[in-house]
Amino acid sequence: MEATDFATGHWVDATHAVYVSDSDMHPCTEMNTLRDPQGCCMMKTYDRCLPSLVAFAAKDDASAFQKNHGGQLVAFSEIPRK
Repeated sequence: MEATDFATGHWVDATHAVYVSDSDMHPCTEMNTLRDPQGCCMMKTYDRCLPSLVAFAAKDDASAFQKNHGGQLVAFSEIPRK
């Protein structure tokens, strides 16, 4: 299994990466405003990318990201499986 290191864009072994879970970074969420047929704002209540999970090859990079974007540092073994 591989993951993309957010800091470099390179592939890393997913089982050795450090992850930041539930940060304010949502890489696959569209940022456009949607309106219903009457022109009222629509609220997104579910997104397949939430909570976010951002991978890093180095723990220092993950910690720096966490300081700026919040979330929790987690290891691969701590990621919930469904």
